[in-house]
Amino acid sequence: MKRKLLLLLTFFALGITTISAQSTYYVDNVNGADSNSGLSENSAWKTLDKVKSTSWRYKPGDNILFHSGQVWEGKFFFNQLFGTNDAPIVFSSYGDGAKPHIKGNGEDNATVQLMNCGYVTFNGFEVTNKGEQQKGGRYGIEIRANNYGEIYGTQVINCDIHDVNGEQEKGKGQGGGILVKNTGSTVRSRLVDVLIEGNHIYDIVRNGIYGNYNFGLENPFRNKNIVIRKNVIERIPGDAIVAFGMENALVEYNICRDFTPLLDANDNAAAGIWAFNSSNTIIQYNQVSGHKAKHDGQGYDADFNCENTVIQYNYSFDNVGGFLLICSDGSKSTAFNTNPIVRYNLSIGDGFRTDGKKYANKAPSIHIAGPVEGAQIYNNTIYTPEKPSSVAKEFVKSNSWFGVSNNTSFYNNTFYGVDAMLFDMTSSRNNIFSNNAYHGTTNILDDNPIVGTLLGNHYDSLTNKNTNGFNVDNNGGKDFFGNTASNNSVGFFSGNDQSILSLSKRLVANTLEVAIDGAISNANVRVVNLVDSLMEEHSAVSGVLSIDVSTYPQGVYMVILEDGSSVTTQKFIKVKDVEFDELEPTPNPIPKPPVETLEDEITLNVGEVKPLVIKNTLTWKSDNEAVVSIDGNGIITTLDGGVALISAFDDKGELLHEITVVSISNGAVSVPQITNVISAETSAKILFTEGENSTYHRVGYKAEGKPWQIVDSVYNTALDSYQLSDLEANTTYHFRIRAMNSTNISAWSATTSFVTQLNEIDITLSEREVNLNTGDKHQLIATILPHEAANQELLWNSDNPSAVKVDNQGVIEALAGGIATITVTTLDGNVTTSATIISTSSGAIGIPVVLDISSSETSAEVAFTEGSNATYHRLEYRIKGSLWVEIDSVFNTSVDTYRLTELLKGTTYQFRMRAVNGTGLSSWSKIQTFITSGSNARLNGNTSISNLEQEISIYPNPISSGFANIVLQKETNNLVIEIYTSIGQLYKVEKSTNISRYKVDISGYSSGIYFLKIVTDNKIYTKRITIR
Repeated sequence: MKRKLLLLLTFFALGITTISAQSTYYVDNVNGADSNSGLSENSAWKTLDKVKSTSWRYKPGDNILFHSGQVWEGKFFFNQLFGTNDAPIVFSSYGDGAKPHIKGNGEDNATVQLMNCGYVTFNGFEVTNKGEQQKGGRYGIEIRANNYGEIYGTQVINCDIHDVNGEQEKGKGQGGGILVKNTGSTVRSRLVDVLIEGNHIYDIVRNGIYGNYNFGLENPFRNKNIVIRKNVIERIPGDAIVAFGMENALVEYNICRDFTPLLDANDNAAAGIWAFNSSNTIIQYNQVSGHKAKHDGQGYDADFNCENTVIQYNYSFDNVGGFLLICSDGSKSTAFNTNPIVRYNLSIGDGFRTDGKKYANKAPSIHIAGPVEGAQIYNNTIYTPEKPSSVAKEFVKSNSWFGVSNNTSFYNNTFYGVDAMLFDMTSSRNNIFSNNAYHGTTNILDDNPIVGTLLGNHYDSLTNKNTNGFNVDNNGGKDFFGNTASNNSVGFFSGNDQSILSLSKRLVANTLEVAIDGAISNANVRVVNLVDSLMEEHSAVSGVLSIDVSTYPQGVYMVILEDGSSVTTQKFIKVKDVEFDELEPTPNPIPKPPVETLEDEITLNVGEVKPLVIKNTLTWKSDNEAVVSIDGNGIITTLDGGVALISAFDDKGELLHEITVVSISNGAVSVPQITNVISAETSAKILFTEGENSTYHRVGYKAEGKPWQIVDSVYNTALDSYQLSDLEANTTYHFRIRAMNSTNISAWSATTSFVTQLNEIDITLSEREVNLNTGDKHQLIATILPHEAANQELLWNSDNPSAVKVDNQGVIEALAGGIATITVTTLDGNVTTSATIISTSSGAIGIPVVLDISSSETSAEVAFTEGSNATYHRLEYRIKGSLWVEIDSVFNTSVDTYRLTELLKGTTYQFRMRAVNGTGLSSWSKIQTFITSGSNARLNGNTSISNLEQEISIYPNPISSGFANIVLQKETNNLVIEIYTSIGQLYKVEKSTNISRYKVDISGYSSGIYFLKIVTDNKIYTKRITIR
């Protein structure tokens, strides 16, 4: 028995030795040394480089701890670091003092980058990234998935991120505190289950927490289950939190406040917390205040390319642009915004902007722009104190943005205005107003308005219980404060639930009385804000406790009663201490108009007259006088349905502003008539007369035997024509058109048929890229298109016969390692195409020799001798002291030179190369140093591409002008073409659908070699094209 027990213990002892123990590593920048083991405080490492270079050693459950109170300078980048759900890899701190500080100094786009890092936690650091000058794309921390599939469980918590100087303008790259992003074109990749919690982000340009995702993918592959919680973001000019490119994001309990001014540049909009290009986003329990942007500037935003956005239980105050934006860009055919829900929010004092180039004096509480579908806005409370006299007095503004909203509902909201306020719904469609409570409104649109209940002290009126509302199903079940919400309650407050803990008021300026009703022992009461920061704490007994909150910052707070056996929480809001007029204000039925008319688009009905005001305007012009006329005083008159562009010019003839005026007609419309069709190879121009009394037209077209394609909202202009594009050549098409206005639609016109033309003769090759070993032979087959073409004789040529030769029948032979372009041309020389032949050698390989480097401001010409027995070469260059940039597969040609482009001016570079063949590679050549002339400029990033199998024809190739034809073996539903330069930089992206042939316009391209990455039907092909 003893022997069996001994064997069993020995077995377990041996088993234990195979289990990897979790380790803790220490980093001390003062007393550490990189030669130490790092496994104790007394043998700590010293540098970031050591921590990064040893990352291969880290295992699930390991901790890498930095000494508190110390500073490390440089960038902290990790790639492919993986813990597990139960045992993450944790970067954190030890010892007393301030958080360890990683100081980036603007050396890279991020100070900390966690790329493809799953179940990795970055906890409790100070991070800065301030360069000598502002730079677009600069962030403190970047979390990224790149060409690696789904990356789970990355966490950034309890960090202080500040002093990051990105760019103020969106168009210049922005920048911010934390970036959540996925990229890559070879493996669909995204982040899943990310947690960003407890961070303090401040004194940063431009944004706080920002998302992004790979737009290059045909179908969205958004980052999923991102949680952004209990962060404080302050003193930034731009967007506080943007759920961009996310699925099922949760943004809650964040404080965003004290925004700094944002540069008033074109399209430089910003708001507090919002969703864009996302689905199923929930934004709840946040507070946003003090936004100052001159474009947008709201507290919250449900933006376009989103579905099912929910904005609930939030507080918004003192934001210049208003409480809420809901929008969709109707000019983009793929844009949408469906089914946003906004409920149980409180807005106080939002919407008072008086300055800005385009949006001065425009700041409605709620702004709805463009073709938003199915928005539900219910049980919100909006209180607007007296606004500056120049600001438009609007609770809700709904305007066209190349389309208007539809099916928007307003139920059970409280609208309290000290001024006389308006609802300006313009041409939005199918709005529903029911059972909303009003005070100070001049044009109530409600079917069942609630009036006379909002009197006396304004704050107290906002929290009066009212159950006269519309019965809203699936309303969330609770109000702003967590009380049970009945289906017919009005406003953000539904009445107090029974509780041992109760508050004298929910909106408190000075003194809060806390009542404890019941026997308690060993209890305490504490007050915390949204991010759990303790404001004060008291011992508690039954009775009433008075708490002075007069010095609290405005915002949302929780009173928590804890007696050892239970925890009870009640919520209140600290509001501004203001004097209220007990008398109901006298409404002004006609609010003052804005100083200037600076909208981009105005929608009017036919017959309406409207004055336009643009400062310093001398002359006005309409480009469609038959629809909209304008006189010398800027007064426009809408004469017929359609659209016109109104331009304002100063006394020097300089354009000041342009306004698109959409004129909506009503009544019966007549059928439009098609007068002519002018067809080309892949397009057609349709001429027609407009239907009488129409505003716009609907166009239908189809190829023979295929379903109809519909193009809607073709507005009437001065040109009565429509251009069809991306058609198939040599194909019969049918076309029809009908007229529409806001109330009626005509019958379809008679159908007109036409045929697109096929004019050119071209050549296709059986293969456009062939890989051979030296000594191999291969037959290329050329076909002249169309087959009925008279000229069927061809000439063959190789541009590198020492590597690959070709005979007059198209038989190629690989003679030596390298690359050659085989060209086949018609006898008259008018039509040509080519194939790329790669000849791979084997055996011992020599080192190439760099002979000379001749540099200019932004480029350098490298002359070299090829490595003996090489097939191609691998090149690397870098700014001295930085990382190498690789250029792979530079094949041997008849010219032994290579041109580096897009370099920085006045910069020291290093260069090296090595030879490669089918069996191995040489050592690197001697490093050569050169300096570009001129002053510094910025280098574009490189994108690597890989050669994949070829199944698609491109002709002509080489090509010198016109269009390159891409011919697919069969028709495809979706085609994406990415065009790269010879060093892998993305040059252009083109897309099309339902085609088997596509034309690429090469006008504007520089001479050289380009690679086409072609994505179709979930397959990827890479082709080469030469432009001469």
